[in-house]
Amino acid sequence: MKKISFIILLAALFFLTGCPNDDPVKPDPCAGKKPVTAEIKIMQEVRNADTASNWIETDTISIDKLVIFESLENYDFYEWQILGDTTRYYKRRQSFRFYEPWGELTVRLIVRSQPDTLCFPTDDGIDTAFKKILVVKKEDLALNGSYLGYHESNPLDTFTVDIVFEGGNRGMVIYNINRGCFVPKTVEVLQTYMFVDYSNHYISFKGNVGEFGCELPSGRGVLDISSNTIVIDYESGPKDDRKQYKFIGVKK
Repeated sequence: MKKISFIILLAALFFLTGCPNDDPVKPDPCAGKKPVTAEIKIMQEVRNADTASNWIETDTISIDKLVIFESLENYDFYEWQILGDTTRYYKRRQSFRFYEPWGELTVRLIVRSQPDTLCFPTDDGIDTAFKKILVVKKEDLALNGSYLGYHESNPLDTFTVDIVFEGGNRGMVIYNINRGCFVPKTVEVLQTYMFVDYSNHYISFKGNVGEFGCELPSGRGVLDISSNTIVIDYESGPKDDRKQYKFIGVKK
């Protein structure tokens, strides 16, 4: 009986301690790490009517708009250059404005940092990235156009929304987001009635005065350039009876 009890006890101890050759799995010290890598993110500012800013990632940039070039990773050294220009810049986030429609440009970023040679023995701590951008006139942005579509709540009732850069004090204009919402061209300073800001594929707007059938529409729209489809989420109506809408349209 004592021998049987001893065997049972030994088996229990073996079960609890496991096989003596089973080492616990050690974490990989290089998991999630990567060598020094230059990666570029380009964003354009789109303001809201309350002066807050959205930063919209894009590679097509309008003249006169504030743009940020950013290194995705934090390193010891950065060098930016727009090829064809001898000027160099040395911040992780570098701001620019372009005042001429230069067309296609190439941005170069060089980064340097102390390499992790334990995980990446061949890493010399230096890397270079290139990114092409397109600098265009405001009327050449992809956002410009006529969009035939509908409110998501009523797909059979179609109508057209126009987004047009008119220049001068009117800037970018959004027409008919509410039926009949057309601010006449005799109104020179459009922002008195409708604040609008934009990037190549993004628009932010807010009605300031409820005239011309506009009912203070406020919202944002995002254009999917690959399908030429725009989705505009907005609210509209009297101040005490605002309603939510989603317009889905395809560029004609």
